[in-house]
Amino acid sequence: MASMESSFQSGRQPPCQIEGVVTDAYTGVFASEIYLRALATGAGTDTKTVRAISDPTGRFLFSSLTPGKYKIEAQGVRYPPQTYQPFLNLTPAHCFENISFKLRPAGVITGRVMDSQGQPLARVQVLATTAMRPAGLGGYVRVGSAQTDSQGRFRISGLYEGQYYVAVAPPAAPNRSQAAVSSEMYVPEVYPGTRDPDAFTLIAISLGDSVAGVDFTLMPVKTVRLSGQIINAVTSEPVPHSRVALQSTNFVLRLVNMYSQPTRTDADAKGQFVIEEVPPGAYRLTSFSSVNRVPLYGELMVNPSPGEDLRDLHLVVNKLPEILGKVSLNAGRRARMNFLTIRLDPVASDPVFSVRLAGVRDDGTFVFPGIFPGQ
Repeated sequence: MASMESSFQSGRQPPCQIEGVVTDAYTGVFASEIYLRALATGAGTDTKTVRAISDPTGRFLFSSLTPGKYKIEAQGVRYPPQTYQPFLNLTPAHCFENISFKLRPAGVITGRVMDSQGQPLARVQVLATTAMRPAGLGGYVRVGSAQTDSQGRFRISGLYEGQYYVAVAPPAAPNRSQAAVSSEMYVPEVYPGTRDPDAFTLIAISLGDSVAGVDFTLMPVKTVRLSGQIINAVTSEPVPHSRVALQSTNFVLRLVNMYSQPTRTDADAKGQFVIEEVPPGAYRLTSFSSVNRVPLYGELMVNPSPGEDLRDLHLVVNKLPEILGKVSLNAGRRARMNFLTIRLDPVASDPVFSVRLAGVRDDGTFVFPGIFPGQ
């Protein structure tokens, strides 16, 4: 108080402050270790960000603020980023605010995974993923996961607002036979227990929501065996030791497959490959290799039915295309060409295509070698 009085007496504007307490919006419990930011908004304001962390009693303090309009943001381990409403307006005549910031916790999804006999399945990975893989630049997917306990129960926490698919990635098969050409096994499914993308059900989550009863009853499915040969489109000869990959055409199933059955293998010296225990569904079968430093790629769409092995598949590979170009400058302009970088971005989400960068040579030319099909 003495320092503020001396500031007034000397004619200087004392620093402004915002203090307050953070609590759980539903339980009222003090929220500690919450990271807060005070951001000045509006024209002519100081854009410096001031940070604070709430103490064990939920209290926090922003000091040494200049007058202006401030947005207060907060987030913690159990609390997604949230903004205090309304924005706070500090003026020379009103230079102090004391607020109560009530945070809504992240959403939760709970359920059980049972087998066909009604017995709980333990150690099953369960995933929650946002509704789609965004196309274009800056896209991302939020994923939460959990593993079932001895009673088959799971709890996925930390979910932001949005719509989620919930999927299970079961462990090994119940009736697995190493000698069998095809076998029955548990396969990945999406709520309410299907592999048909048209039947997937979205679960809407808001902050603070706890959605229960997301249950699965897994039935063994007769899997299939894929076999074939990699063929060079130019020479019609087998391509040895190619990397072969199998990816679901549905993004959710492609994601959950990463936690379950392996989907990659290598062709042998005769270009022949085998992929065992493939669940029914639509897939993209791809092959990539390099012969004499020339990248070869091919893909084949397959859609096996339950128990229908696909044999003698011919996956034809060809040289990957390249993109060549040249950067030119307007008349009278000069620049160090080799300081420039060209970026190639996918127009839409694709399991193969990714961002590529190419340097520009002194003469302005550039090249993107080995480009996968796409836009």
